Parts: sequence; structure tokens; C-alpha cells
Amino acid sequence: MAGAKIAKGPTRSLRGARNIWGLLVVLVLVLAGTGIAIFRPRPKAVSEMPTLAEKVLSKSRPLVNRRQYAQAIALMSAYVEANPNDVEVRPLLAESQLSYGDFAQAERTTDQILLRAPQMARALWLKGRLVERRGQDAAGLYRSAADSEDASGDIWANYAVRLVESGQKELAKHYLERARSAGVTDARTLGPLGQLALQEGKAALAERLLSEALETAPGSSRLWAMLAEAQIQAGKSELAADTLAQAVSDPRCEPELLLQAASVHCQVGRIETAQAYLQRASGSLGDDHRFLAVAKRIAARKATTSPVR
Repeated sequence: MAGAKIAKGPTRSLRGARNIWGLLVVLVLVLAGTGIAIFRPRPKAVSEMPTLAEKVLSKSRPLVNRRQYAQAIALMSAYVEANPNDVEVRPLLAESQLSYGDFAQAERTTDQILLRAPQMARALWLKGRLVERRGQDAAGLYRSAADSEDASGDIWANYAVRLVESGQKELAKHYLERARSAGVTDARTLGPLGQLALQEGKAALAERLLSEALETAPGSSRLWAMLAEAQIQAGKSELAADTLAQAVSDPRCEPELLLQAASVHCQVGRIETAQAYLQRASGSLGDDHRFLAVAKRIAARKATTSPVR
């Protein structure tokens, strides 16, 4: 009996070993299968697949950036017609219609957005632009857009500019800080901050901020004009003249900037250059009282000083 018992032990051990090996084989096969799944490209989940609206926007944005508004509008309009409750594509559609000059349709599209999403910041801001274009007060719409839950740094920065222009300095600083905290750290915030510093008589700070702003927006006549004003405020009239000379070297510059350049060049005695700038501005501002005043100053300065280039 003892021998029989002894004989059964190895048999059970062998069976147990076979079971263990069988489990190991299954485990290896499972792991191998899992490994194959892991190292193969994982198919995107349904939630990760771009929606039709996202596809339409991805095709429309490059067209808008190239100012091919007609094509972008046609593409987005077709989508909106098939998806009447859309509020994802409509904002870019309305903005494109506004840029294209179709103001009536832009307003209809904006109203359709606000009907479905009455607190959408982007739509409220756009509505403000359209209302303001008709000569009506849009302050309430702009404030609603800035205070909306989905307001962006761009909206806060743009709203701050309006506050600066209306003299609401402290409130402007509040929204500028919100914009900067949202990642808007270019001319959209640096420009208004420079303007505030200029208004407060902080010429050195204004000059620094506006110089930094121009690095990201070198084509802004407004920034060039404010930088020159800050330099004059700091007693650097010659530098201001050089700044404006650089600004008006762009043939597309605004006539008001040419007029400012003529005035400052006259102030530092660069009469011939001042006259040249005045001549360039004459086509647009020849009958403007500001133009006539600068022309009078240049004539008076020319009569009393030797010309300096």
C-alpha cells in the first residue's frame, strides 16, 4: 500500500506540471496576442475621430487666412444648410461674411448662433461689431462677450483696447491681465499696456512696451505713432523722427502717420524731409485742417532755419 501511495505521488505531480505548462502556454498565447495588438497602430476611438464640422473648419480656415472668402463661405454654407442647428461652423462663417463685406448675411448668421447659444462670447462680440458698424452703441454687447464663460484671451485683449480708448484704465488693466494669463502676450496686450503707460506719463515704460509690441506687429501704424509719441514725451525728438522715418518707409502706411512724421521732422529741423512726407500725405489729407496746420508750421520753420535733411 505504501508502494501504491508512492506511485500515485509522481503521477499527480506530473498531471499538475502538465496543467501548469498548459496554463503557461495559454498565457503566452494571450500575451502574444495582446502584444500584437499593442504594437500595431491602435485604431482611433470613435470620440477621437474628427467630426464633419471639424473637417469643414479645417478646410475653411486656410481659405479664410488666404482671404479666399467666397470659397470658404460656399463650403461652410453648404454644411450649415445641411446642419441647421450648428453652432460650431457658424461663427467662422459669420466672420468670413463680415470680412467679405456681406454685412446683412453676417448679421443673419450671427443671430442664428445667438438664437441657439445666446451666451457665446464669439457671437456676442461679432454682433457688437455689426451693431457698431450701423452707428449704434455696442458697449453692452462687448461687455457681455468679455464676461461670458467661454470668453477667450483675444476677446479680453480687444475689449481692453476699447476700455483704454474710453479712459477706463483700471478696468482695462483687469482685462489685459486676464488676456495675458490666457497666453496673449503679443501686440494685442503689449500695445494697450504701452498706451496706458503713455497716458500715465510713464514714457520709458511706454517706449519699452511699444517697442516689444512692434516686434510682433511691425505693420501697425498706431503702434509706430504711439512709440514716437513716447519718445517725444521722454525728450527724444530726434529718435522719434528716426522712428517715424522707419515707419513711413512702408509705402502702405496710413496718411495720418505721414502727417505725424512731417510734423516731427519739422520740429527737429529736417525741413526737406518734412516737406516730402507732407507731399505724400496730400493726396488723402490735402483739405484736412491738421494737414493745413502742419503745412503752415513747415513753411514758418523753413523761413527761419537752414534746411536739414
